[in-house]
Amino acid sequence: MSTAATDTEAAARAAASVWRTTLATLLVIIGGSAALWLSTDGLQAFTLESARRFDALHDPQPLPARVLQWADHPPQTLQQRHAPLLLVDFIYTRCTTYCSAMGAVYAQLQRALAEEIAHGQIELLSISFDPADTLQDLSDYRARFSRNPQGWGVGKPMHANELAPWLRAFGVVVIADGRGEFVHNAAIHFVDAQRRLIAIEDFDNIAAVIDRARQIITAPAARVP
Repeated sequence: MSTAATDTEAAARAAASVWRTTLATLLVIIGGSAALWLSTDGLQAFTLESARRFDALHDPQPLPARVLQWADHPPQTLQQRHAPLLLVDFIYTRCTTYCSAMGAVYAQLQRALAEEIAHGQIELLSISFDPADTLQDLSDYRARFSRNPQGWGVGKPMHANELAPWLRAFGVVVIADGRGEFVHNAAIHFVDAQRRLIAIEDFDNIAAVIDRARQIITAPAARVP
């Protein structure tokens, strides 16, 4: 065999090897991208927090019809609250970080949405996940931020063993730190008239919360439950 023929065959084998390597790499990339797509809701959810927000927007689920005890009302489920839109946060009254900030935010929302609250269109709800919190503790927590209880309900599950279903339904993660405190995610949860979790906003983006709340209550689907 001539040297030219040998060189040609070697070049062909090298080209084939490069092609096989390139094809294998592409298949790995495609396979990895497909797995990433499936595992991250189409590349739109890269964390647990963003995933729960994506699910709330695109696949709202009904919330548990479980009775909660309230500081200002007899025991009720969320389904028995009258406002078509509920803004719900989860707190514990001894918290000095997120919960204090949330209380200040709710006081601002109470003022900014005063007209909608007065017309029964929106209600703010703070639910405690700390079994040690009493209804008086919750009333005192609210009073630290607002002298006016109108439109801002504070409550807790009837029994400690009923807390887990609430946290799962809202995607709230609470971890005891071993020192009597809790680490938890904090956000404002939008619950519609059908008592589904339909959106979640950062608690420190007050303008976005107000805008979304007003959009929801003026949408054709909004109605009193």
